[in-house]
Amino acid sequence: MMQYRNAAYNKDGTIDCELQHPQFGWIPFTASPADTETLGRDLYQSIIESGEEIAAYEPPSPEELLEAAQARQILAINDAYSQAVAPLIKDYPSPEPLSWAHQDAEAQAYLAWHAAGEQGDPPATPVLDRILAGRNGDDGTETMLELCQAVERNAEMFRQAQELTGLRQRLVKAVRAAKTVEQVKAVVWPVPEEERADA
Repeated sequence: MMQYRNAAYNKDGTIDCELQHPQFGWIPFTASPADTETLGRDLYQSIIESGEEIAAYEPPSPEELLEAAQARQILAINDAYSQAVAPLIKDYPSPEPLSWAHQDAEAQAYLAWHAAGEQGDPPATPVLDRILAGRNGDDGTETMLELCQAVERNAEMFRQAQELTGLRQRLVKAVRAAKTVEQVKAVVWPVPEEERADA
């Protein structure tokens, strides 16, 4: 016999409950007379015929509706952000962009020192020192200057990605500050101009 507990009607008129699964233990389950699976139909009938009280459906509070809307909208914004950033970092494995800010800062400092005539000791470049060692291996000849120039050629791409990061943070902040579901839905990731033109 199917074991269930905490039966309660939902907004669709079917019954939400927890079902005892032989492998996973108690799992959420919705029993419906129109279920395509026999289990759902049989369980619904069993609950109805048991005579046990079935909790009435309680609509979510305005606060719960707002929280759910905020969670959905933040997820949508994060997905849109990931899609927008992906082309900028498509040639790099996921851990590498984590060091871009350090690479950019060290490269700019080194290039400024070089442009000023290399007076005094060069600025510290601990991140680029390790990268250069890896790029050169045992017999490479790339110099720190060449590496810094290469880093700066990719810097604009990095800055574009960071601008999108700031946009994502601003939109998420706006979603969390929204007081109504309508306000939440109004905070969306902007559609690129080229996509608006094609629409």
